[in-house]
Amino acid sequence: MAVDYLSSLNVGSGLNTTQIVDSLIEAEKAPREKPIQDVLDKATVSISELGKLKNEINVFKTTTSTLEGQTGISLSSSDTSVISLTADGGPFTNEFSHQIEVSQLAASQVVEFSGFSSSSAFVNIDQLDISFGKWTNSTTFDSSLSNLEDKSLGFTNNGSTAPTLSDIRDAINALTDSTTGESLGLTASIIETDTDTFSLVVKSISGVDNAMQFTSELNNSEVATLKYDPSNSGISDVGGQTLAAANSIFTLDGVSLTRSTNVIDDVVSGVEFSINSISSSAETVDAKFDETSGLTIIQTMVEEMNYLIGMISTLTATGSDGEDGGPMEGDLFLRTLKSKLASMTTTAIPGFDDESVYLSNFGVKTELDGTLSIDTDTFKRYFAANPKHLSAITTSGVLTDNTSVTGTIVGDNFTPGKYTFTLDTSTGTATLGSDTALGSNAGKYSSVTGDTTGVTLSTNQTATSANVYVGRSLVGSINNYLDVILSSDAGYGDIDSKIETFEDDFDDYTLKLEKLEEDMAAKRALYQQQFTAMDQAVAGFKETQNFLDNMMAGWAKDN
Repeated sequence: MAVDYLSSLNVGSGLNTTQIVDSLIEAEKAPREKPIQDVLDKATVSISELGKLKNEINVFKTTTSTLEGQTGISLSSSDTSVISLTADGGPFTNEFSHQIEVSQLAASQVVEFSGFSSSSAFVNIDQLDISFGKWTNSTTFDSSLSNLEDKSLGFTNNGSTAPTLSDIRDAINALTDSTTGESLGLTASIIETDTDTFSLVVKSISGVDNAMQFTSELNNSEVATLKYDPSNSGISDVGGQTLAAANSIFTLDGVSLTRSTNVIDDVVSGVEFSINSISSSAETVDAKFDETSGLTIIQTMVEEMNYLIGMISTLTATGSDGEDGGPMEGDLFLRTLKSKLASMTTTAIPGFDDESVYLSNFGVKTELDGTLSIDTDTFKRYFAANPKHLSAITTSGVLTDNTSVTGTIVGDNFTPGKYTFTLDTSTGTATLGSDTALGSNAGKYSSVTGDTTGVTLSTNQTATSANVYVGRSLVGSINNYLDVILSSDAGYGDIDSKIETFEDDFDDYTLKLEKLEEDMAAKRALYQQQFTAMDQAVAGFKETQNFLDNMMAGWAKDN
C-alpha cells in the first residue's frame, strides 16, 4: 500500500487519502465483482462435476455392457476337454439337456510345395489360381460346393528374381472376399525342412468342401511350378497334400450331424459348441436357468442405476432449512437426464414375448428418492415362472416360436416388437411383417428396410412360418441413450456441449474480471489525482493561514 506522506507529516488536509481511496474503490468494486466471481465459481465447479459425471456414465456403460448375453442361464458340459459351451451373445429360447458324441474333428487341408533353396527363391510364374471345393477319391474336384470365392493372383515376372517365394506367401495370406472384405482364412507359411531346403505350406479353412486346387501359369501357359491338381494328370503335380480336409462328425441325442468346423453355432439357438476332441462315449451338455445368477444380474443393474442416479441427485439437490443445495442445483440438463433414466426403468420392453416385459416384473421398484430397490420374493416368483424374460433386461436379439427358424440382428435401426415371418420358396417370397426379407442366400433371409432392418432369419425349410420377436434390451436402450449424451452427430455430446458452455462462460467472465480490474485501476489513479490536488490546495490554505497568524501575532505584540 502507498504511504500517505502528507497525512503522516500533518500537512495538507490531514486526512488519510490513500485509505479513503482504497475504501471508495472497494465499495465500487465489490458489488460489480461478486456476480462475476459467482459465475466463475459456478463454471469451475460445474466443469469439474460434469467431468466426474461423464466418467461415471462411461463406467456405467462398461459395467452394464458386460451383462449383454447374460440371461440367467448356466451352461455345463460333463467333459470340457471333449466339448465346451459358451453363450453366443443372443437370447436363449429354452433350457436343454443333450447327449453329444464326437467321432471326428473338422480339419483343414494342408498342401506343401517343396524344393526351394530359400524364402527369397525365384518362382517362375506370373499367375497362380486357387479354387475351393471338394476332392472325391483324390482325383475328382467339385468347386460348386464351397462358399469361398475362387482367386487368381497375378505377379510381375522379371525372369530372374521376382516373384519370390515370400511374394507368393504374402499374396496368399492377403486374400480377402471381394464382397465382405474379410480374409478368406488361408494360411501360407515358408518352412525350412532341411538345410537350405524350404517349402511353401498352404492351409485351408476347415471342412471337406473347402479344400484347395492350385494351378500356375507363365505367359498364359499352365506350368507345374506351383501345381496341385490330381484331376489333371497331363502336368505333374509339384504340390502334395499332407493333410486332408475333413468335417466334424458327431451325434446329438443320437441324430448324426456333420459340420465344416469344430465351432458349432447353429445346433442350439444362443449357444456355441466347441468340439475339442473325439469322445469315447456320449457327453452331456446342459443349459439351466439359475435363480442366483438371475438375481445377481438384476442386482448389478440396480446398483449401477442407483449410483448414477444418486450422483445426479447430489449434484441437483435443492437447498432447504438454511442448507446449501447441490453444486448444480436446478440444472435443467441434469434434471432431464435423471428424469429420462427414471422413466426408462419403468417403460415397457416389447419384443421378447407376446406381452411386454417390465423391470418391475422382477421386483424392482422406485423409492421416493428416485433410487431402485429389489423385492427378492417377487423376483423369485416371476423368474421361476418367466425365466426367459430376463433377456429383456440384458440381451437384445431375435427369438422365434419355430425351432426350425433362428434369427440374428445387426445394428440398431429396428423397431422392437412381434412380427410374422412367412416363407414360400415355390413363389420366391419371404416376408417379415410388412417388409420383404431381402438378400435370400442359402437359407438366410435378411431384412434391409423398415421396422425389421438388420434382422436375418435362417431356416432349412422350403416353406414355413413363425412369429418373430425382435427385442431391444433395457440395458441396450439405456446405453443407446447415454451414447447420445456422450457423443452427438454434431461433434459434441450433450455433456461435452454443456461443459463447453461453462468453459465459454469461464473465459468470458475471466475477461470481464480483468476488465473490472483495469477499470478500478484507472479510477484509483483518478481518485489519487483528485485527492492529491485537494491536499495541495489545503496545504496552500494552511500556508496562508500561517502567514496571517504570524502577521496578526506581530501586530498584537507591537500594540
